[in-house]
Amino acid sequence: MGLAAEESVVQVTRGAIEGTREIGGAFTTAAQGTVSGVIVAVAATGGDVLTAARDTARQLVSSAANTGEDLGQVAVSADRGSIEAARNVGVDAEQAASAVATGAIEAAYDVSDAAGDAVRNAATGTIQGVRVVARGGSDREQAGS
Repeated sequence: MGLAAEESVVQVTRGAIEGTREIGGAFTTAAQGTVSGVIVAVAATGGDVLTAARDTARQLVSSAANTGEDLGQVAVSADRGSIEAARNVGVDAEQAASAVATGAIEAAYDVSDAAGDAVRNAATGTIQGVRVVARGGSDREQAGS
């Protein structure tokens, strides 16, 4: 994904978060809708859907951590949005949800190992009938300890 596309994902995500805060909406609802919207838009333009989905989830979880949201719930909501959107645009739902889970987990590990573990437990497994498998994680896990 090019720099302009990455910046667009960041701007869309920030706008959704700010709008949700302004109206007092649920962050989880915003996470689901934001990921869904990004996947649909990026698929329509022929862009890298999986990278955009991962980056969006990462941004959402980072923002959620700054406001005290339940990161696991935010990640699961983002997974649900990715599954719904992927099915609607013909993208593999397992790959989309796994990309979202990966981004969410990466962001959560930036907060703490405990947050990363909690998000990994919440955002992987079977969600809406889709097997979600995240890549990466903490440096400790990648080192095999």
